[in-house]
Amino acid sequence: MNTKNLEYFIKVVEAGSFTKAAEEAFISQSAISQQVKALEDELGYKLMNRDKKGFELTDAGRYIYLEGKNIINSIREVSTHAGFISENKNQELSFKERFFNLNFVFIGIIVILAFIGCATLYSVAGGNFSPWALNQGIRFGVGLVILLAAALIPPEFYYKVATPVYIITLLMLIFVDVAGHIGMGAQRWINLGFFNLQPSELMKIAIVLELSKYFSSVPLTTIRTIKGMVIPVILVAVPVAFIMLQPDLGTSLMILFCAVFLFYIAGVQWWKFALAGGAVVAAAPVLW
Repeated sequence: MNTKNLEYFIKVVEAGSFTKAAEEAFISQSAISQQVKALEDELGYKLMNRDKKGFELTDAGRYIYLEGKNIINSIREVSTHAGFISENKNQELSFKERFFNLNFVFIGIIVILAFIGCATLYSVAGGNFSPWALNQGIRFGVGLVILLAAALIPPEFYYKVATPVYIITLLMLIFVDVAGHIGMGAQRWINLGFFNLQPSELMKIAIVLELSKYFSSVPLTTIRTIKGMVIPVILVAVPVAFIMLQPDLGTSLMILFCAVFLFYIAGVQWWKFALAGGAVVAAAPVLW
């Protein structure tokens, strides 16, 4: 199918007349009429019935118009995404460039908040760094170094490891529910001897990586369909279900909130959130 002819057909339908569509496309009326006729000849059936008053779409024409818009949008998104990938591969940033591209304002806010927290602990301890402020400062320093190191790693690395990290973390969650270490009335840990590993905490990172990979690999038109939402919903629902079995409601909600945020910035329509929220509220008495 000639996509250019399809675009002209869509423009005629949306404009409501060949004359208006021709003006918007900056071509003659006869030219745009020929383009629509060429599309009909290519398909082998009529898309519209013309008369002196204008035109009326056939059933086939209505279907081609609705689906054609999705096709055109998908082609544009694929083209844009491919160009973005090509540009990134051709313009890989050096370590120095990645460092100076960091959001230092955001990092500064984090440091200020940490300083306020340490100052509060110092005050609570009666003007002493021990026992809380010093330990908190050390933990923050280590965390800040890890944050900066993670921010400087090329995005392609996260794209490659997203699925393996998700699968390994999910397998650990399953192991926890089967033979995990029990403590404080919950079965949430894997006893490694020198410390207890909590896979549900790792899943907070794994779910962000995997959802980001999925949403970056499919066009927006697919994300906004029910079919396009099946995979990401399963990616979230399966680990949340295993975490709820531990039980760990707090971590389950945290993962759900992260997922909802990613769904939103990926382009999922707001009414789907409202529908999902309503379903949860309706099912709450039964689940409880």
